[in-house]
Amino acid sequence: MKKSLRDKIYKKLKTQITQGILSPDERLIEDRLTREFKASRSPIREALRLLESEGFLTFERNRGISVAKLSIKQVDGEMAREYMQLHLELIKVALIKQLNNERKVAF
Repeated sequence: MKKSLRDKIYKKLKTQITQGILSPDERLIEDRLTREFKASRSPIREALRLLESEGFLTFERNRGISVAKLSIKQVDGEMAREYMQLHLELIKVALIKQLNNERKVAF
């Protein structure tokens, strides 16, 4: 399944936030994000809204968008998800390797 541009932007920003590349209280400027992601404002805004709904960003009137101060639970949860995704990928590789070896033995 092909990921939408919004999903790619969302994932990249979320990773930057959880890994500390974007610091708490750091302001995010839409114009900069549109240039960085080579995208229009719509997918940028959609990704930002989604991140705000999950508590990763805050919107303040007259201040704009900034990175929220994350709780340990948020960071641990994201790291656990990434670990599980990596673990599943490794299992897939091992299964493919095993199937290939079994095919070689069968012939």
